[in-house]
Amino acid sequence: MNKIDNIANFLDNNSKKCLAINGSWGIGKTYLWKQVENKLSEINADKKIVYIDLFGKESYKQILEEIVVSLHGDYNKITKTTFKGLEGLVKSISGGLIDIDSDAIFSFLKKEDFYNIIVCFDNIERKSDNLSLKEILGLVNLLKEEKECNVVVIFHEEELKEQDDNLTENNKEEENEQDFNS
Repeated sequence: MNKIDNIANFLDNNSKKCLAINGSWGIGKTYLWKQVENKLSEINADKKIVYIDLFGKESYKQILEEIVVSLHGDYNKITKTTFKGLEGLVKSISGGLIDIDSDAIFSFLKKEDFYNIIVCFDNIERKSDNLSLKEILGLVNLLKEEKECNVVVIFHEEELKEQDDNLTENNKEEENEQDFNS
């Protein structure tokens, strides 16, 4: 069995698993993942894969929104499914416009809604500076533990370390500047 088959079988046969694909830029991490996606489709046609490229993402809410829409379509469809009994009330209160926060929709979705789903986060190191690694890892944990789906993270560890070092250095400079101004 080759690497692609091994990864596909690992993700198909287990739930609540997290897989990390680490390597430098340009070595084919995303290409490998796309091959695994194809293999998973062959093995289990019911398996749903949500691919999220974190390049430029500003907040975890953008990520949640993309996950929810990938799984369940547009917000109007989601709210009809989630709030069946309240549909008339929601329409009358909102004047026909339904504007529900992605956090609210995500929290109403049960773990059954995530059955047989793999969420892949790619380009973690290329996220916006406004989105912390802590938020991404919290979302990975939430998806794995509470929603019981498999999660794949694709990243370049050295770039993440460099970003963390730069952030630490910037924080030290700001603290020193504040101390000096005091």
